[in-house]
Amino acid sequence: MAQSITFTGSRILACSYTKDGVSLKMSANLTDTICKQMKWTQEIEIGKKTKTIVGVAAFLAGAKPEGKLNGTQLEMIPTDQDLRATTLTLDISSVTGFEVVRREQEGTRGKESRQEVHFNVAVGGTGPLKRIEAYCARVGIGKLSATAKASVSYEKQEEIELLISPEQAQETLKDD
Repeated sequence: MAQSITFTGSRILACSYTKDGVSLKMSANLTDTICKQMKWTQEIEIGKKTKTIVGVAAFLAGAKPEGKLNGTQLEMIPTDQDLRATTLTLDISSVTGFEVVRREQEGTRGKESRQEVHFNVAVGGTGPLKRIEAYCARVGIGKLSATAKASVSYEKQEEIELLISPEQAQETLKDD
């Protein structure tokens, strides 16, 4: 059964050809909701206790959280009311290459920042290229004013059970 994750403040940064089709480099707001859905957490030690942080607070700029979505569909709906009719729907194969990027908040002269997550979307074949180009021509590419709500439908993968205990994993790390 397909599930969905929504990336708010999404925009296409670049579009390129690959041997398998088209690759979209995208950006979106890094939100606690995305972090929870992707199970991106960070464990920190406070005294003798270990605390797990979920969400935006867990990431520093340049972090590369792990994850891959075996996507089936990407739907981008522009946030600008005048551009709402310019919706882009694509059949996709995967969403990978997540990276956290810190951006200066517009108009704050370096006093405030926000976090974004950059990622790659693999689109099968080159057939959708004309629709991608038309969307980018109408909405814009890379512009902050060109944001959209991007919904990715994906097939949930089975969670793999650890074959070794956490203690064995710690011992393996000590061997290095």
